Order: sequence, then structure tokens, then C-alpha cells
Amino acid sequence: MMDSFRELMDLLRRVDPVPERVRGFAVEARDMASRWDGSTGLSLVSDTALAPPPGVRSGSATRHLEFAGAGLGLVVQLVADGVERLTLVGLVVPPSIEVEVRYPTGSSRVLADGQGGFRMTGVPAGPLSFALHPEGAQAVATEWLVG
Repeated sequence: MMDSFRELMDLLRRVDPVPERVRGFAVEARDMASRWDGSTGLSLVSDTALAPPPGVRSGSATRHLEFAGAGLGLVVQLVADGVERLTLVGLVVPPSIEVEVRYPTGSSRVLADGQGGFRMTGVPAGPLSFALHPEGAQAVATEWLVG
């Protein structure tokens, strides 16, 4: 039985190998998790990559994520902008809060508007974490994910 399983795995590796880009994302995500600063508090509520909403076709270039915790909320849409970049469009509660997206090569920040809306372009695809920076309080972040 075990030999049959190994033969099957070898066949799959030859016929449909994991793309190097995906392997690279996995290694980056593992490395980022080991350097995680521990500022937690925003938990994943929903992710269309894990469970698409009923009636929505899969294969979309758009992914919706929702996080909540510590009296804060974050809804963000990740839109593929080519192969290596993402555009992020989101809503944060409370409004007028600084939103940070972190990735292996750095981070980007934007101040949400008075209704909580924000937009970021040119975000590298791959491992991402979001952090909210409430005025006068410690930042609250999500765990790392691959976007």
C-alpha cells in the first residue's frame, strides 16, 4: 500500500509539479511567521478563498477577507493586478484609522477616510498581514496569509 502511495506521489510530482512561485510563497510565509511581532487581535471571520459565498462561481481574480476583534473590523478585497501585484480596496471600523499591509519586503500604510474606506495599489502578491493602528493605542494585526 505504501509503495503504491509513493508511486502515485512521484507521478503527481512529474505530471503536475507545484509551481516555484507557490513554493516561494510558502517559504516566505513560514519565514514571516517566525519573525511575527506578536501584535495579534484581528481574527479571520471569512475568506472567499476558503468558502466562496453561495451562488458565486470560483476562479475569480478577486478575494474577499473579513477580520474582527479588539473592537475593530476590517473588510478587504484583494484584486489581482497582473501576476505579481494586488490592488486592495477595503473598509475599516472605526473610520479614519491607519491601515497597514505588511509583506516580506516591507509594508505600506494608508489612512482610511471618514467613512472607513481605503485603497492601496501595487501591493506585492504573496505573504500578507494587515495591521490597524488606532490613534493612541497599540496596533492590532491579523495572522499572515498568502494573497
